[in-house]
Amino acid sequence: MVTAALRHYDEVTLFDPLRTGLSSRSVIDQAIGIIMAHQRGTPEQAFAALRPISQRRNIKLPAVVAELVERISCGEPRTEAELRP
Repeated sequence: MVTAALRHYDEVTLFDPLRTGLSSRSVIDQAIGIIMAHQRGTPEQAFAALRPISQRRNIKLPAVVAELVERISCGEPRTEAELRP
């Protein structure tokens, strides 16, 4: 019983951050695609546009991109200021 509990703890400790990271990466990729389509730039340029937004708003990048993807998927208009540094 103790062994099973320790194994479960190890799985949660190791796999939850990985699962979260992969989920964040997916949303970041979606946001990069949105910006690429809007600005007709490269993935590097799109990612470079996201970083200053995160820094300026003092919000971690996964939260910024999740908000962008959510707003776009709900059909809310985006402003130029949201998509450029």
